[in-house]
Amino acid sequence: MENFDAIVIGAGVIGCSVAYHLARLGATRVLVLDRTQIGAGTTSQSSGVLRTHYSVIENVKLAQASWRVFNDFANYLGDDDASAGLVKCGYLIAAPEGPKLSPLRAALQAQQAQGIEVNFLGQSEARSLLPIARFDDAALIGYEPEAGFADAYLVATSFARTARRLGVKIIEGVEVHKLLLEGGKVAGVETSQGTFRAGTVISAQNIWARDIERWTGIASPVIAERHSVLALEGPEAYTFKMPVYKDLGSPGMLYCRSYGGKQMLVSEGTVGETLPTPDNEQGDISMDYMVEVGSQVAERFPSY
Repeated sequence: MENFDAIVIGAGVIGCSVAYHLARLGATRVLVLDRTQIGAGTTSQSSGVLRTHYSVIENVKLAQASWRVFNDFANYLGDDDASAGLVKCGYLIAAPEGPKLSPLRAALQAQQAQGIEVNFLGQSEARSLLPIARFDDAALIGYEPEAGFADAYLVATSFARTARRLGVKIIEGVEVHKLLLEGGKVAGVETSQGTFRAGTVISAQNIWARDIERWTGIASPVIAERHSVLALEGPEAYTFKMPVYKDLGSPGMLYCRSYGGKQMLVSEGTVGETLPTPDNEQGDISMDYMVEVGSQVAERFPSY
C-alpha cells in the first residue's frame, strides 16, 4: 500500500494536465492511474478544435485562459520537444436568418466583451478565407482569427512526459474498482493492482465518470454519447490555412476542419447516439449516414 498527495484517475489530456499542474504547484507525490494507456481513451478521438466561442461565458473564460498555454506550449512545459500540434487557422461560424441568429450574435458580443478578437465578416470576406465554401445564405458571420485546432494525443503525452520528470507516477493498465471512504472522507482507491491511499482523488474519466455514482451512491447526470466523425475527400484542397468552420445553417450544424491535403474532418454538432454503458470503441458508420452527412457537406462545399 502506497500513500500519495493526490490520485488522478484517467491519463487522457485532462488527467495528464491535472497531474502536471499538481506537481508544478508543489505536490511531491502524485499518482495517475489509467485503465489502458496514456491518451488512449476519448483523447485519441478528439477533433482537437480550439476556440473561445461558447454560449456559456464560463467556458469562454476557461478557453481564453488556456490559449497562453497552447501559444507557448514548449516553453510553458519547459520541454523543447513538447508539441501541441497547433494549427492556428482561425474559426469561422455562420448562421442564416432564423432562430440561431440572435444567440450567435449574443455569443460573439460576449466574446468581444471579454477582450477576445472577434470580427464580423461579410460574405465576400468569408469566401476569401474559405474559398471552397459558399456563404450566400449567411445573415451573420463571425471570425475568431486566433482559433484553430491541435493534436489532443500530442498534448496529453507531452503533459505526461513532463509530469513524470517532476516526479509524477503514472501506471497504465490498472482498473480502479472502488473509491475508499473513511469517516465520510476520501481515503484512496482500490484497484486491480492493489490499494493506493490519498486524501484527494480527482476523476478525469470523461464518459466513465459515472463510476463515481457506482462507488458512492451519489447520482450523476453524465450520459455517454457516441458521435460519428468522418474524413471526406473532395476535388479541392481544404488547406491548413483555411479556418475551422461551424455551419449553423446545416441540418446537423456541421463543424469541419482541414484534415490535410484535399480531406476535411467533419461531424454533426447535434445530440449523438446515447450509449447504455461507456464505450469508446470505434463504431460502424453506415453508408446511409455517410450519404446524409456528405449531402450536407456538398450543400456548403459545392465541389464536394
